[in-house]
Amino acid sequence: TAQPPGTPGEPLPPTAQPPGTPGEPLPPTAQPPGTPGEPLPPTAQPPGTPQAGRNPIEIVVTATRTSERVTNVPRSITVIDSEEIQRDTGASRNVGEALATQVPGFAPPTQTTATYGQTLRGRDVSVLIDGVPQTTNLQSFVRDFRNIDPSAIERIEVVRGSTAIYGAQATGGVINIITRRPTEERLTAVTEVGVSSALTNTRDALGFNAQQTISGRTGNFDLTGTVSLARSGAFYDAKGDRIPFFELGGDSSTLFNVMGKVGVDLGSEQRLQLTVNHYRETQDPNVIPDFSVDEQEGRQKARAIRTGELDIAGETPGNRNTLLNLSYTNPNLFGSSLQSQIYYRTHSNVGVPSDFRTSDFFGPFVGVARSRTNTEQIGGRLAITTPLSRAENLRLTWGSDYVTEDSRQRFDLYDPERFDASGGRVYRKISDRPFVPPYTFNSLGFFGQMEWNIDDIVILSGGIRHERLGLNVNDYTTFNERQIEGGDRKFNATLFNTGAVYKITDTFNIFGNFSQGFSVPDFGRILRQPPDDFVGIESSLEVTQPQKVNSYEIGIRGGWSSVQMSLAAFYNTSDLGVRFEPVGNTGRLELQRAPERIYGLEGTVDWQPAQAWSLGGTATYIQGEYEEDNRYLALDSSRIPPLKLTAYVQNETLPGWNNRLQLLYSGNRDRAFKDGSDGGPISSYLTLDYVSAVKIGSGLLQVKVENLLNNQYFPVISQYLAGFGSDSSNYAGRGLTLSVNYRLNW
Repeated sequence: TAQPPGTPGEPLPPTAQPPGTPGEPLPPTAQPPGTPGEPLPPTAQPPGTPQAGRNPIEIVVTATRTSERVTNVPRSITVIDSEEIQRDTGASRNVGEALATQVPGFAPPTQTTATYGQTLRGRDVSVLIDGVPQTTNLQSFVRDFRNIDPSAIERIEVVRGSTAIYGAQATGGVINIITRRPTEERLTAVTEVGVSSALTNTRDALGFNAQQTISGRTGNFDLTGTVSLARSGAFYDAKGDRIPFFELGGDSSTLFNVMGKVGVDLGSEQRLQLTVNHYRETQDPNVIPDFSVDEQEGRQKARAIRTGELDIAGETPGNRNTLLNLSYTNPNLFGSSLQSQIYYRTHSNVGVPSDFRTSDFFGPFVGVARSRTNTEQIGGRLAITTPLSRAENLRLTWGSDYVTEDSRQRFDLYDPERFDASGGRVYRKISDRPFVPPYTFNSLGFFGQMEWNIDDIVILSGGIRHERLGLNVNDYTTFNERQIEGGDRKFNATLFNTGAVYKITDTFNIFGNFSQGFSVPDFGRILRQPPDDFVGIESSLEVTQPQKVNSYEIGIRGGWSSVQMSLAAFYNTSDLGVRFEPVGNTGRLELQRAPERIYGLEGTVDWQPAQAWSLGGTATYIQGEYEEDNRYLALDSSRIPPLKLTAYVQNETLPGWNNRLQLLYSGNRDRAFKDGSDGGPISSYLTLDYVSAVKIGSGLLQVKVENLLNNQYFPVISQYLAGFGSDSSNYAGRGLTLSVNYRLNW
């Protein structure tokens, strides 16, 4: 059901901060996460529940657009603090891997920089940084989790399930990455250094990282700054073989991130804050993928060909993201609380060149090439909370969001004879061509959300959102030199949500909700190679209407002194699902709209049986289907992951010394293969990690061993790609890998 492997430029498509700052939560009043000597937090912790040895995180903003206790929100929410993020990103420094380990409903780790295959409850997710969208309509070279270094993150709030609270594309949920907040002290600093290496093969495998954070406050001004630099070495699988670089993440990359945040209190209540974050990742691999494995009989493991340093004309391959975010808050504006922000973001990705001449899909007209994508966004958000009763137990939150984004994608074409003569090392540019024409996509939304807290026992909520979407494309010439007339198209959607929380006791409640989310197709996939009878945007673009997803959820959650748990069941449907199917070897993708339904169960549990011990885990079971010829067939495994289980056991062996084992199991899945959605069955695998953290002086030393058992396995997404005959995409997971970090607070 997806585009064949080897498509250049993208993977197979499926699919002490003051209160009220937009995109950021109220800060905990206790010491910040990561204080030396503090126990490593559990993976499966339901947010807002007490933990042995640490203070609870109870306030979130992502689910409601206002500061709210987790126990008052009728949805499933996961909160991950900075300590958990940095622990689970490991040698790759990939935030997506931490999310896959800790968030129920999120697909298993892909070990690539692209977010392709990392769905939430079987659908797309909207990624934000401090409320600023990182997910764009153009999904080529998607790097939503590769736009900020983990050292700049305070916490991540994950709203699981369809929602339109921040606009489009959140049919599976919202992931809001919240940057570090200023401290109340005059000046504090955190210094961190670390090294990492594969242990199955150490050739070129040594990597390092260094981060420096400062924060302080004087008078009405405060600031936070973080600078990080990291260099990853080569990645090897459990057999000691180099993992091919093609579309993989972290291998032979240099990461640089700088984040600055300056705030000023305007009087006793108002606040103005500016946040700037710049992320740059450059890639200089010395290997290329061996595409000859695609021609061999039987299932083959992807292999790398060592070429030495690649000689690539033009820009250095990599990923760049710059974000400016100006926010203003006023908690008492004529009796209402106001949160507002305006933002600007620019993002570019320059791919690593590759030889696509053997690709059945693009080979005839692409050759040796690489993709370059660019996106620019300007937008703003406004939310006003107005109490409707003297006791303030009835309140209305209303406001508006707007964003406009300009996107494009081009191909650099290289001399194939020079490439062959150099053994795949030299890329001499001979021309470039537009692939996705420049287009503008904009969204304007208006919303209202009501909440009624009845004696703090029953909490009812409900709201409505109306969204107006626009697409504008000028006249353009396609990659194969067809002339297409430009034009404008308009779309709109009105969505509703309602939910309730019933607090049986102070520590145990049940909740349920109905919510709607919506998305529009990736227009770039349609515009780049339109059908033969396609004349122009206004006359030929057949999209009908946005995909609207109806989501139903019911759950329970509890937090007691030594046990915390949550359990949720969900079911979501869409009458017009979005799938792209390839049309022969034309390089064209055809948009398919058909009814879809996805359902599943999620559970978390944490238990502290004694003062020095804690253990727990998560479980995720998802099934998904689409309708064809009056029967339901399984959605493919790029959308619907197999059964996922995680578990951990943690012990404070000595005061200030904690040891932790954590396990991830991904199960078998063959239903999609039997229904023809997958090219082959998905096999199970298991990984085990060990983490040790010990207080040394004023700092904390952390040692992590990934894949402790050195299992040879293949991530779900690589198995899925290999099922369609692309063994060059059948990359193995990382083998035994060691990372050592020391963090000093001063």
